[in-house]
Amino acid sequence: MLSAGLVAPGSCLQSQTGEMFFGGADGLYAFHPEKIRENLVIPPVAITALKIFNETVRRALLPDEQIRLSHQENYISFEFAALDFVAPEKNQYAYMLEGLDRDWVYAGTRRHVDYPNLRPGDYVFRVKGSNNDGVWNEKGAAVRITVEPPFWQTWTFRGIVLVVLVVSVISGYRQRVRSIEAHSRQLEAQVKERTSQLEALYRADEELYRHLHLDQVLQALMSKCHPSRGIVKVEHALAWPLFPWLSEYERGHRMGARVYFDCTWPVHWDPSEVPVRMSFNEAYPKEVQQKALEKLRKFGF
Repeated sequence: MLSAGLVAPGSCLQSQTGEMFFGGADGLYAFHPEKIRENLVIPPVAITALKIFNETVRRALLPDEQIRLSHQENYISFEFAALDFVAPEKNQYAYMLEGLDRDWVYAGTRRHVDYPNLRPGDYVFRVKGSNNDGVWNEKGAAVRITVEPPFWQTWTFRGIVLVVLVVSVISGYRQRVRSIEAHSRQLEAQVKERTSQLEALYRADEELYRHLHLDQVLQALMSKCHPSRGIVKVEHALAWPLFPWLSEYERGHRMGARVYFDCTWPVHWDPSEVPVRMSFNEAYPKEVQQKALEKLRKFGF
């Protein structure tokens, strides 16, 4: 092989047969130009090293090898070579990291590449190369890289969080329903209690009103009674508060009613023991008279 820089200037000659002669420091070179052929050999390509944070962790990686890295090992570098040694310094390279690079990156004669801050995911690193005459190995070499995500980014963790959230929502809903039901029962009990109290107060008020009204009526009768035993006649003025329905009837028909009380009771009398008799104008219907008697009995007579 003719080495560049070793041929002395002006020391070249072409013979009549076309053979070329070159003189150099270490001898004479001769060749026929028509016999020179291009290098058509497709060079094998190999990934020679894997580095993490610039420290070599693997050498001579196998084709399509699967490599798993943690999410903390996210700064990686590759070294590669085209195995053609005719003129290795003239070999060309192109690479691509599927999942990050959109197309091939032509690196010339550079034989390494760095990928900092890789995110969790699956990648395929591919590299292809050529010999000194530009004959490319299009298949090249490849390795598969998986950068594992941290636990909080895994589907397992997301599933656990989802289950916890669903359980929490359901539990919160049930607790809220139980709280509302308990509050409703408490309000219902309070309403029943208040209703019972109001009914008791209403009954007591009715009873008190009845006794008070009865006492007022009997006091009025007593004021009209003679101390001796006798009969007192109650005219229309007294019958009006006792029997308003008779008075209303009377207003329509110009009739009257009379009530007679036996006034011979002691000073501390019991209304239930006061003899009472009642007479009506004969013009009153029988049903009206019966109604008056029933109302009088409700007053305790």
